[in-house]
Amino acid sequence: MKRKKPEWLKGARDLEPRAVEAMYTELSPELYRYAYRLTGHAEDSEDILAEAFIRLLRALQTTDRSITSIRAYLYRVVHNLAVDGFRTQKWIDPAADISSLQTGTGPLEKVEGVLAAERVRAALWQLTDLQRQVILLRFVQELSYKEIAEVLQKPEGAVKALRRRGLESLRRIFGQQEEKRENDGQE
Repeated sequence: MKRKKPEWLKGARDLEPRAVEAMYTELSPELYRYAYRLTGHAEDSEDILAEAFIRLLRALQTTDRSITSIRAYLYRVVHNLAVDGFRTQKWIDPAADISSLQTGTGPLEKVEGVLAAERVRAALWQLTDLQRQVILLRFVQELSYKEIAEVLQKPEGAVKALRRRGLESLRRIFGQQEEKRENDGQE
């Protein structure tokens, strides 16, 4: 039986197995994809996802009633755990999970796919935390501006401004990368 999202909060606070299972079943695929986009590592993304749910359940058991949206809370925790891993250089591995990429059929296409994904991931990590989070939530996770505002606890106008500045920064970063590749090829 699928529970309505507002009922998840009460059910999770009471550690009701059906509520926790329904919440995990519905939210884990999108949160895993988000973690994977940030890390590029399947196992680390699974660890982040598990830790995020553990932290949610612990937080719900306290007297703190500030969690009003389970989904928004989990996105924040997943993001923060991924950022912590990046800061400790845990995610810097261009060859991570080559086998899981579905690009092309031959080895050359797979390598090109890995390199392109790594360039995008490296560019994203050059953005501010908030810009990166908005870009991923909007364009990868396909959340609405309203949903992103809830995750970030910011007004929708601020979310739109972060998206615009993030996209401008990415254009600049990719332009610099292209210019460097052209210059490297001329030498």
